Amino acid sequence: LRHRNYELARRVMRKACVAPDRLKSSYKDKDDESVEVQKRLYKSTKLWAFYADLEENLGTFDTTCSVYESLFDVKVISPQI
Repeated sequence: LRHRNYELARRVMRKACVAPDRLKSSYKDKDDESVEVQKRLYKSTKLWAFYADLEENLGTFDTTCSVYESLFDVKVISPQI
């Protein structure tokens, strides 16, 4: 974002907010220390809030709606988001 490369920032956030394939069904707890940080990053509320804010400001209506639907799917949505 500092270099004004907004599309790259959106792509990085989109990639960071995707659950690893082998953990989608079995992984539930974001505080589980047995799983490495990179694999539990997609459950981070701060990360999702930043992604939602980025899409609200730089994305389209459809991409913003898709982010909020994903928030519901991953179950990290809160009233502050």
